[in-house]
Formats: sequence, structure tokens, C-alpha cells
Amino acid sequence: MVIADANYILRYLLGDIKEQFQTAQNIIEKETLITPGEIVAEVVYVLQN
Repeated sequence: MVIADANYILRYLLGDIKEQFQTAQNIIEKETLITPGEIVAEVVYVLQN
């Protein structure tokens, strides 16, 4: 299990930095993730601004 950090989720969703996107994609699509509510809130906040 991997604790997902907001940066992994944002790089995956935005795909703005190709190398980081690929790293995030490998982790998110192949691992079991734990995503605390605080991390989800941070991702939502960043995406809204």
C-alpha cells in the first residue's frame, strides 16, 4: 500500500509534466492507494484555484 500525496494525484490528473505524470501513473494504476481526506481536500483546493 502507498499513501498518495497530493502531488502524485495532481500530476496524474493534470499530466502537465510528462516524466512526473508517468511516475504517478505507474504508482496510481498499479498500487493500492491510501488517500487521507486532508489530501483529497488539498487536491480539490488546488484544482479550484
